[in-house]
Amino acid sequence: MSNTKPPDNLRESLLVPFGFVVLLWCIKIIELNTSLSFTQLGILPRDLWGLGGVLFSPLLHGNARDAIDVMGNFSHLFSNSVPLIVLGFILFQSYRRNAYFAIAFIWLLSGILTWAVARNTGISGGPTYHIGASGVVYGLAFYLFFSGLFRKDTRSIALSLLVVFLYGSMIWGMLPILDHISFEGHIAGAFAGTLAAWLFKTDTQRLIKYTWELEPEENLDNIVEDPFWLPPKPTQNNELEVRYSYRPKKEDQ
Repeated sequence: MSNTKPPDNLRESLLVPFGFVVLLWCIKIIELNTSLSFTQLGILPRDLWGLGGVLFSPLLHGNARDAIDVMGNFSHLFSNSVPLIVLGFILFQSYRRNAYFAIAFIWLLSGILTWAVARNTGISGGPTYHIGASGVVYGLAFYLFFSGLFRKDTRSIALSLLVVFLYGSMIWGMLPILDHISFEGHIAGAFAGTLAAWLFKTDTQRLIKYTWELEPEENLDNIVEDPFWLPPKPTQNNELEVRYSYRPKKEDQ
């Protein structure tokens, strides 16, 4: 897909993920400054009220269990902020046509799957709310990775390798290692991203082609010289015609 305004493309690819991360930080700051807890707006599996968390859980982030300083309150949010910006930028630069659809699909499906299969009680026996944008992060990473495998073009495969290089260690987050980490949400996000890559694999959109990469089409009407693949035509005197000939203009005729 061609585009005549490359700065606008780059601006959108940066502003959309960066603006979303700024929104997450604003929500967290409001929560801390008002001494409120938005955790109960998260996903509570297999609870009808907790189903509303499918929409709100990616916007909410918890505190580190062992946090004794202010920065500990932002540790969960900070761990998701950088991947959201990096993966979001790659998504909008490489698969702009389906970027918003992929995000919405991953957001909703990962939340619904988490609500359906995740733990709803913790070690203490109390309700367990699943919050955080980690499911979306895993969904974006797996979407970018499997898009390369499903599309089988050089550009997409290169992006897949880049994602593996940057975030290949994310695979450990899908294992039930730590009790306070929603590995079910990570798995749900990975599944949603993989499915989205399969559904949108027929989008063969190329990387954005800027105006300076476009070659002007050759106007055949202005060609006077005979094409090189045509042999010279013999005249009645068995002489070869001169390759360069004069073509009269319309006004001369």
